[in-house]
Amino acid sequence: MGSTLIDESLAFNAFMEQWRISLARCGKQLTREELLSSINMLTAAGICEFDLLWQRLAPKGCQRPKWSHQLERLFADTKPCLQVLSKTYQLGIIANQAKGLKERLERFGISHYFALIVSSSDVGLQKPDLALFRYALDQAGVLARDAVYIGDHVDNDIIPAKTLGMTAIRIHQGLAASSPDDRLYPSDVQISKLSDLLEYF
Repeated sequence: MGSTLIDESLAFNAFMEQWRISLARCGKQLTREELLSSINMLTAAGICEFDLLWQRLAPKGCQRPKWSHQLERLFADTKPCLQVLSKTYQLGIIANQAKGLKERLERFGISHYFALIVSSSDVGLQKPDLALFRYALDQAGVLARDAVYIGDHVDNDIIPAKTLGMTAIRIHQGLAASSPDDRLYPSDVQISKLSDLLEYF
């Protein structure tokens, strides 16, 4: 959802400043440029989850700051794109999110575009667990071969979707944009923004 529908750039910048402050309190002094450089190197190697990044960067026992949703915004093309696609296709969301996902989507004014919203916190499963994807397909009443999945993360999105036989479209936005495709499970299509989907659907 983040970096696909939602522009997290402002929230990410604030988050990184909190990381830098927390690391400094734990005895690891980094400039903003040094922190971002380290993160970019790790994400280019396919390590994109915040918990894993923190484990690599922080001294043992140093507590990771929590993400804040306050500065999140929709990408400019999110609503227009969803409006067009929802007229023809059944849209759904599979997301690793805390409680309250539907309410967040309602605040953004886009929840009504989705016939199905599957949140990890509601189901008790997390991406990349294939069971979460199977659950969503079952709830939607759709076979994997008839489903198209759009995501930004190789490990959490593209690989499980391809493993199940879904068409996988990778969107190059956000933190995971520079990580390479998996050789065994490459994405079928690559796009740079959500509205690029309208060239295909």
